[in-house]
Amino acid sequence: MRVRDCVKASWLVVSVSLSCGTAFAADTLISKANSTNRAVDGINYKIEAYGGSLNGDGTGGVAGAVTIPLGNRFGVQFDVLAGSLQGDFVAGGAAHLFWRDPARGMIGIYASYTHWNVFTGLNASHIAAEGELYIGRFTFQAIAGVEDGSSTSAVAGPLLISYNVDQRFFDAINLHYYVQDNWRLTLGHRYMGGLHAAAFGTEFAFEAGKQMMSAFFEARVGENDFRGIYGGLKMYFGQRAKPLIKRHRQDDPEIWLPTTQSTMTNSKTVTMRSLLQGPVTFQQCMDVGGTISTNASFDYVCRQGGAEVPITDPQNVPI
Repeated sequence: MRVRDCVKASWLVVSVSLSCGTAFAADTLISKANSTNRAVDGINYKIEAYGGSLNGDGTGGVAGAVTIPLGNRFGVQFDVLAGSLQGDFVAGGAAHLFWRDPARGMIGIYASYTHWNVFTGLNASHIAAEGELYIGRFTFQAIAGVEDGSSTSAVAGPLLISYNVDQRFFDAINLHYYVQDNWRLTLGHRYMGGLHAAAFGTEFAFEAGKQMMSAFFEARVGENDFRGIYGGLKMYFGQRAKPLIKRHRQDDPEIWLPTTQSTMTNSKTVTMRSLLQGPVTFQQCMDVGGTISTNASFDYVCRQGGAEVPITDPQNVPI
């Protein structure tokens, strides 16, 4: 950029209280006309329906959000979710309070609460810092903070299945690139329930006046069973027609509730429960999946689920 052009850009920056570097980044956007410098371009709404697989089991539901300006520089958003997770009802709510400059970025706080009707019920909450940085067609987006919750368990034959949402650090990080004003690609990282995963996604939008519809998709590959693939449709309702990149930077922050369900699913542990309550016969040991061995006294014993009991008919143990 020539010096004369930079000077002109600097005067433009002064008129809207931004830096010269911000003006350079904002100048790379394709659509610059009718831009707003408010944190939220008027009250707006969005709703999304999603479905797919998470940690090997089905998930699906509906989520929605309303975003409200608080003056020119601040905004608040309220999110809700209702759906099914591994065949059990799940519901949640969240709130965002943030400062934003649509040409530079956003910073705020985020809090959520989710209840899942698995077994006797499981709860998870998240409190985090939330931020976004806009550099041309790139957006760096993240929430990072503390997750916490409850525990629940149930017995399934010899197995004890438990969910324990411990207090620990979590994050969800995305690097977005807008191939076109209405097409976004995403590379991300998730750390929830003590497990890491890489995330890959995309969103493609179709303008329809003040409303906009988009199709989205995300896949995750990570530690243990932290994996998933799901997608769906979103509908945006705003104050005026605008492309996807501007809706993301001028209207509504991300609905994180579908993403943070992984805090609960990743907290699952399965352990073998002993079915042995006292001395058993050789056949009874076989029936509960036990193994036959000898102890220090060379007597036959049955071992199963961490327990060890005597065999009452050692003569029937095959040699």
